[in-house]
Amino acid sequence: MWPWTLLAGAVISFASALPFFIPIPGYLLVTGVTRLIQKRIWQSPLLAMLLVTMVGTLLYHLLSMSAMFLNGSPIQFGVAWSQVTLPSLLLNLMLAIPVYATVHSIRDGLSPIYQQS
Repeated sequence: MWPWTLLAGAVISFASALPFFIPIPGYLLVTGVTRLIQKRIWQSPLLAMLLVTMVGTLLYHLLSMSAMFLNGSPIQFGVAWSQVTLPSLLLNLMLAIPVYATVHSIRDGLSPIYQQS
């Protein structure tokens, strides 16, 4: 999981207007939280996925907003929170369930070991 996280963070670092050093640690932080939650809530993967989506979005946005404020961005925290973070959180949670279902369907089709009888 960690090499894919580094690759995704590097790709986002090049595509984003954020400073280069923000997406990679942000993605690594979210991956670490995912691994912790995965070990704790292993009996309910859908609940764990929703929790990771929510916590990961909030952590990544807080890290991004902190970097923007340190770089002198004129946007206020309340504006960033209400107009960027909360809509992004809602959109991520709405898209998480179809993505979860699609990934599990692909996994079951490719690997018959995971199929439930």
